[in-house]
Amino acid sequence: MLFSMVMLSNSLNFEPVYLNSPPLKSASGDYDFSKTDLTLDPLSYYYVGMNLDASAKIKIHFETATENQGVKFFICDQENLDLWIGGNSASVYNLKEDMHSVWDSFIAPSTEKWYILIYNDGIFSSVKVDLYIDDGDNIPYMLITDHTTAENYQLLESSEFLAISFDSLLKGTSITVEFETYFSTDGIDFFICSAEELANFRNDNTFASFEYKFNLHTGSINSFKVPKKGDWVVVFYARDQADTISFCYSIDLEDPTIFEQFWYIFVILGVVAVGGGTTIVVAIVYNKRKKMDGKPVVSGTLTDIPKDSTIAHESPEDTQIVGEPQKFLFCVKCGHKNADSDRFCKNCGREINESLD
Repeated sequence: MLFSMVMLSNSLNFEPVYLNSPPLKSASGDYDFSKTDLTLDPLSYYYVGMNLDASAKIKIHFETATENQGVKFFICDQENLDLWIGGNSASVYNLKEDMHSVWDSFIAPSTEKWYILIYNDGIFSSVKVDLYIDDGDNIPYMLITDHTTAENYQLLESSEFLAISFDSLLKGTSITVEFETYFSTDGIDFFICSAEELANFRNDNTFASFEYKFNLHTGSINSFKVPKKGDWVVVFYARDQADTISFCYSIDLEDPTIFEQFWYIFVILGVVAVGGGTTIVVAIVYNKRKKMDGKPVVSGTLTDIPKDSTIAHESPEDTQIVGEPQKFLFCVKCGHKNADSDRFCKNCGREINESLD
């Protein structure tokens, strides 16, 4: 059996045929720390401090609202945070620059307070970020080897869809699906259709689908039976979403039973047996789930391998923040960057809000 994955941008306006009523949106679990729709103004930053024991492991994920927004990310201790805020070089961990999305992990090298920091080093545009930090107990996770196919780190931009196709399925094949977005504020559409109907969907035509689910944070489909032999597709769709969607999913296939495939033969044998006065006992054995070799190939790459790095003179001087973005004012005379609370420029002494003559 073959399957493939396609990720495409889709801005279609369509009126599909909905064959099932959509369920209500599910409630979400809690991370150790999470924040959604965090707005970072230009040259502002946000950090979270966590007391960690040596060798304690945390997992971090964030995503900016759109793929053309990037931020800087790193982890450091108190000493290096103070150095960075003071405008000095600082030794940090897991440095990544201009990142739209990051899935990362960090093992504390010592027992102390560690800081996870996101910095919008752009000077023109604000950036919106969703962020979670967790020790791993509350993060949705699909065990890859337990499913026909599964993916834990999947991204869809607004109006993109992901189609996973399975070729030459027998009538009666069972499809079971589970999925969950990483943030409860995000929802995703889901449906199953034939390959022919997927072509209609992509061409902005009315299409017939099964098990259509609207804007769900988490959802599942239990044992959908393929109604006819052929190529079938499982689709996840970020329809009209305001920002990037990150999610995980698993898909399991189970062959139809011998009876489901050849029921007409058993009916004929049964009629013959009854007519001849003989009783026939038929044992129906369910096939185990099929296992695929390897994982599907997803377009794009994961984040860089974590490494120790150094940042030099990136933070504005003379600022104070406690876990929230800091705004800055620029002097109209000399262009020096000042704290939002400053009345006079610390470089030239001119009143910041005073206009030039």
